[in-house]
Amino acid sequence: MSVEIKPNEKPLEISVQSKPSLFKIALWLIVILLLPQLVLGFGASIFVGIQQGSDFSEEAVNLWLASIPVLLTLTLIAPFLTLPLLNKATQAESWRGRFDFWAVKAINAKALAKWLMVGFIFWLISSFIGELLKLPDEPFMLDIKAAGNSVGMGVLMFAAICLVMPIMES
Repeated sequence: MSVEIKPNEKPLEISVQSKPSLFKIALWLIVILLLPQLVLGFGASIFVGIQQGSDFSEEAVNLWLASIPVLLTLTLIAPFLTLPLLNKATQAESWRGRFDFWAVKAINAKALAKWLMVGFIFWLISSFIGELLKLPDEPFMLDIKAAGNSVGMGVLMFAAICLVMPIMES
């Protein structure tokens, strides 16, 4: 027995997986956005509390969390909490399906070189204009410059700022 499809008719599409409800999508969004931050914040607070003992104060925790090495380290740890949640929330059987769903594509070397050059030119122009107008440096950037005084901190900054942050933001 054969099924004949007429020119004006569309074939019947059968979906194996149903689309998730809006409630389920919103719940996963909240979990992916908030749970890693809560876990990291809670863990960091416990660490500082144990480290400080009886001298524990909210100001000390805030100062510790605002330090550049701690921020960079937490930035490197966050994907280990976020990616498994994202993996669980994605309805795909294979990694290829997950990458397609996440819109992760292969990097084109020519496009990468072009955009690196555009970024470098933008940095040069903005630095020149900043020097010309005598604009003050942002305090956060001064903290980053001051923290980059060792090879270990340089590697940590490169890994967190150049590798992890762009991947997590896309």
